[in-house]
Amino acid sequence: MVESANARIKKWKYLNNVLPTNQVPFIGDYVRIVCAISNKFAPPLARTTTDDEHLAAKMRYLSHQKNHLQQYVLENGLDRRSVIWKPIDDLEGFPRLNEEDLSNITCGSYQLRLSSSYIQEHIEGDADIFVHKEDPGLIQVKLQSRHVSSRKYTLWIQFNETDVLATYCKCRAGARVVGVCSHVAAVLWFLGYSRHEERVSPYGVQNWGDSLEDAALIDDSDSDDSVVEE
Repeated sequence: MVESANARIKKWKYLNNVLPTNQVPFIGDYVRIVCAISNKFAPPLARTTTDDEHLAAKMRYLSHQKNHLQQYVLENGLDRRSVIWKPIDDLEGFPRLNEEDLSNITCGSYQLRLSSSYIQEHIEGDADIFVHKEDPGLIQVKLQSRHVSSRKYTLWIQFNETDVLATYCKCRAGARVVGVCSHVAAVLWFLGYSRHEERVSPYGVQNWGDSLEDAALIDDSDSDDSVVEE
């Protein structure tokens, strides 16, 4: 939506070019004028629905909350005490989530669209899942970065049998309470949804080259003999 608004502004020839430095004091005024004209006469980029209003109210409420799991992790040194964690292969007690549940947790769908790519590292064994020895409702996950091979992100998820209660990741956006970061979204998507579904798209980036045949390997012995070569 933001990029759509930017594209609408750049339709004005003046704002779609590199401007000389002597225009810097006036750019803000020009942008405000263009935006005012667009807001008055251009059709809305999106239609507001009741669900949108509820989501906006929820996000406003969450924006005033604190990440209590972050405080708990830092105060108790859970990121430094490896002896309190034990590896786990299967999380039977982790709640099953549907697409609506995931959308409510992430406050949208952007992170969910990235989840299959992020979780590819988990499927290939480059992510580790640990459960707290004294609290089975708290797990720690170390997830491989998609962009830097030498970096792993550590995240924590607190849950019960029916709900995800809190999340925290040590990435730059991991402490947010309005939605979650992409790493947390990927783990929630995998543990709560995709591993229980049979009709989920393949993990990671698909290699479309596997769908093509090498022309040199095609047997043309059964070709139509009626074709006359010139």
